[in-house]
Amino acid sequence: ARLGMSSMKDLDKVRERLDRAEAFAEGAPNDYGRRCAKSFISRARGIFAIRPGGARSASTDQWAIAEEHFSHAVRLLPTNANALFWMGMAAMEFGRLTEAADMMNRSLLLDPDFKGPYVNLGVIYLRMGELDRTIEISNACLSRYPSSPQSSYHLGVASYQQAARCYADGESSEKEQLIGIALEVAREALQTARESEEAQKRAPARIGGREESPWLPEDERMLEEAEALAGSRSPAPMPVRLPPTVGWRFLNWRT
Repeated sequence: ARLGMSSMKDLDKVRERLDRAEAFAEGAPNDYGRRCAKSFISRARGIFAIRPGGARSASTDQWAIAEEHFSHAVRLLPTNANALFWMGMAAMEFGRLTEAADMMNRSLLLDPDFKGPYVNLGVIYLRMGELDRTIEISNACLSRYPSSPQSSYHLGVASYQQAARCYADGESSEKEQLIGIALEVAREALQTARESEEAQKRAPARIGGREESPWLPEDERMLEEAEALAGSRSPAPMPVRLPPTVGWRFLNWRT
């Protein structure tokens, strides 16, 4: 099964190897080892359903088929952290954000070094408007994986939104200081994210003009505003409304 998943360019070979692995598992004793193997195969089938054309371009039907496989993998082996991660990705794809967060947190609890849930919890919390949680999980990811431009991006966006929200709540000398700190974090984090190799590959000029995080028009406005207000004694960040699909997803294909 693992060999099959390494051959994604030859889809017939992938399918044939997964079928052979499943047939082999069916003949094994009905114990933990068999459930573990079958769970691995079910998760692999789910990835196979969306990966050939890329998860970003996968259709709703493809994601629905994949979700069935991921769910089956978790029923077979509830401690399959990778399958839980992909269930979270599917739930996020269908807009079920609370469920997606639960799946990602369960995955992270089982595997605290799994980068995928850290990054995608940042996406989920950002879309839910939970800025403090976005900042917390992004910092947690960056402490383990310093070169994580996705988490730098989520940290930057959440920090800017926090600054704008704080300013809208009313002025005070204490708030001015907090707003200034948040804007500085936003500026540095957004710049770091955009300068990364991964971000350069996502630039609109590289992908046919399509705009994705961290190159959304809203990202541009937040960064420009944070740069313009750098060093200001009385920063007044303008509100920037985020699109419902904000966030830089991290697709972890590990087998």
